[in-house]
Amino acid sequence: MRVLSKMPESRQGIRYLDREKPMTAVTWPCTIRAGNMAPMNATLRLPDLMNSFRSVLAVSFLIAFLSFGIPFITEPGAIDGAIKASLFLTLLWTALVIFAFTRFRWRALWLWFGLPLTSYWLVVLYLMASGCAHNIKNCP
Repeated sequence: MRVLSKMPESRQGIRYLDREKPMTAVTWPCTIRAGNMAPMNATLRLPDLMNSFRSVLAVSFLIAFLSFGIPFITEPGAIDGAIKASLFLTLLWTALVIFAFTRFRWRALWLWFGLPLTSYWLVVLYLMASGCAHNIKNCP
């Protein structure tokens, strides 16, 4: 069984172990590959979905539209559960925006276009609570 010592073009940037070199010459991250075995990577990688800014932006808008639209498409008797699901999606969107700012820096400002959609139900619930606090007859 032969261990590859030359990097193939499809796996540039990953070093392979060579039996002629001493073990101290190998640096992390390295990939050990023997024969037809799949490489065993020593580094953790994000899924490809989170590596692309366009996919993060698309997921952000999807979460924002779902957060806004779920209470409108549910039955009137199930609106409480729909608003709770909408608030959960808002928290999920917030976590995604924080992740995007740590990963993509200033390009993550584009995600703020989803803010009006995700914060709609928060504002509605605040206005309802404010109305109840000032006049008990305004409570729904």
